[in-house]
Amino acid sequence: MWTRGKRLWQRFKMWRAQKCQSHDSVDLCLPFCRITLERKSKLPIAHELQVVVPRLEVREIITQNGTSIRLEREIIMSSVTVVSSPRREQSPIRLATETKVKSGK
Repeated sequence: MWTRGKRLWQRFKMWRAQKCQSHDSVDLCLPFCRITLERKSKLPIAHELQVVVPRLEVREIITQNGTSIRLEREIIMSSVTVVSSPRREQSPIRLATETKVKSGK
């Protein structure tokens, strides 16, 4: 039992000592929102990191009535997306059909 655990511990230490094949990180700071994503992997699979902020609007309205000043702030964010996904390999069948179409056969 002890030798089994010792071997597992040695394998874990060797695995931990390996360098990361890929390291992705993003730190997105928006008004009232902070999104952090970090991925370290020892797998040789390529990954894509995508950040999409399609619409971010900040409107400030300053009004003055006599001695008082009023500040209004409106923040509009829609569909903020952060994605880390493995890159998909194309199937050999699809590649063959695309090659035939391009060559005109």
